Amino acid sequence: MVAQEKRLPVPFFAAGGIFMPIDAAMLMSLGCNGIIVCSRAFKTLDPESRISDIVSAIKHYREPARLARMIERTGGYGPKPKPTG
Repeated sequence: MVAQEKRLPVPFFAAGGIFMPIDAAMLMSLGCNGIIVCSRAFKTLDPESRISDIVSAIKHYREPARLARMIERTGGYGPKPKPTG
C-alpha cells in the first residue's frame, strides 16, 4: 500500500505558527492533509477575514492565480495582530 500510494497511510497535519493564507497553501502543496492554525490568526484586526482567507487558500492551493489575487488584496501578510495588553 505504501509503495503504491507513495505515502504513509496516516494523515499528515502541519502545525506551529501558521497564520498566513499563503503558508497554509504552501503546506498543502507539500502534501499535508490538514493545517492547524495558530491562535495568532484569531488576534488579527479582522480575524473572520483571515480565517476565511486561510480556508480559501487550503481549498484552492492548486490555483496560483487565485492565491495571487488573495496576496494582492491582503498585502501579502495582511493586517498586523491586535496589540495585547
